[in-house]
Amino acid sequence: MKLAFLADARSPIAVNWVRWFVDHHHEVHWISSRPADPPLPGLASFRVLSIFPELPGGIKVAGGNRILHPAANALRHWLMPLRMDAWAKELGRMMEDIRPDLLHAMRIPQEGMVAARMRKLGRAGRSIPLLVSVWGDDFTYHARSSPMMAGLTRETIAQLDGLHSDCYRDIKMAFQWGLRIDTKLLVEPGNGGIDLSAFFAGKSDDSLILDNSLPKDAFFILNPRGFRNVARSDTFFKSVPLVRKAVPNAHFLALKMAGSREAEGWIRKLAIQSCVTLLPPFPRDKMPQLFRLAPVMISLTVHDGIPNVLLEAMACGSFPICGDLESIREWIEDGKNGLLVAPGDPQAVAAATIRAATDPGLRKAAAARNKKIIAQCAEWNSVMGGVEKFYHVLV
Repeated sequence: MKLAFLADARSPIAVNWVRWFVDHHHEVHWISSRPADPPLPGLASFRVLSIFPELPGGIKVAGGNRILHPAANALRHWLMPLRMDAWAKELGRMMEDIRPDLLHAMRIPQEGMVAARMRKLGRAGRSIPLLVSVWGDDFTYHARSSPMMAGLTRETIAQLDGLHSDCYRDIKMAFQWGLRIDTKLLVEPGNGGIDLSAFFAGKSDDSLILDNSLPKDAFFILNPRGFRNVARSDTFFKSVPLVRKAVPNAHFLALKMAGSREAEGWIRKLAIQSCVTLLPPFPRDKMPQLFRLAPVMISLTVHDGIPNVLLEAMACGSFPICGDLESIREWIEDGKNGLLVAPGDPQAVAAATIRAATDPGLRKAAAARNKKIIAQCAEWNSVMGGVEKFYHVLV
């Protein structure tokens, strides 16, 4: 097949997905929605459609920056929609050149919106089958963020030939946003699944302890979410001193928070310097070691689909504590293979963390159950083989 992907080339989720089709000798054309270098060897072509342009002077918006980050979202939700026609016309010219068998836009805002507007304008791409993926907060957050985003979400849903989601909740919500009954549907992990040759339970690598100056005999609890609009990092930090009272050797690892003034502020305010380590982002090949180091993983989001870190933690035997969301309940049965909590309640988070830390039997039973779930429902080769068949149906 000749395939075109409209996706952020910096996204590990997108790279993991597209890599399958490159490896299986399809003709793959990548159109990146952000300035980037080609993320994979073997692409037939690589282009940039700067839907998300860089800020002046190369300014980066850090996830923990509570001044710039809301401004960036305001730009995305109120001003970017005004540029849809220009981006759609440019995408149409790319489709005229590539003429793929299928165009896959790898989330609704803004990639799917641009692709849908291209079809609505009657550009050359109108005759190309369009598949759009839903990522965690597309419906629950972005679609509701402004009247223009709501209208563009409905427009996108109406133009689809196929819809991919990582959870059944979003399929249900898509119908509420106007999905046609004849649209072809696919429910699979957003990153294409888990590579079980890399993500598996086992002994942790002591080099992580040495390299990051971590205490040797600690019970590690990992928060891999960083600072995001949809994550309750405040709840996470407020739970730390409560957990330490019951689990004195608990040590918390906060990924993607190194250098964050907000994180440092919480640590000073709560006087938890001795039991929290702020880590930088880890490369993907180091993540399995991090999950194996931490017997417990905490993900406190208020908007989410099925987080990749949840599936990765499950595969590596790290016990998941997650915000109690409808989508998460598709994978986690509270008290069986994880614990579900109100993401804004520090006491509830602390109680769940203490329970997980002090009950090795619960963790062992959950690890066995999660290993089976991932092998049956989220193994990368199996998932992506099914995706390839789905593409053929659309084409």
